[in-house]
Amino acid sequence: MESALDTVVKVVRAHIHYDLRHGRHPLSAFAAAPRLYWEAFAGATRVDMRLDLAGDDTAMPMRVIAATVPQHPIVRLYCNRVRSA
Repeated sequence: MESALDTVVKVVRAHIHYDLRHGRHPLSAFAAAPRLYWEAFAGATRVDMRLDLAGDDTAMPMRVIAATVPQHPIVRLYCNRVRSA
């Protein structure tokens, strides 16, 4: 999980650097996540992780909050669980 989060932080930094080089607001190309994902995040289990964000020359502090859910929100919508005895 740490490796996955580290990769996401690197991708976010790359987008921030690109936007700043081109005179745009950082991450302005990204819209907010749909409500479905915010609701899943609100009910998710937080993961206690500390990421080393030092060395970022954007001068923009980053706070990363990670969480896990047992099932992807879309799967929950379209796939009913069927149990048999």
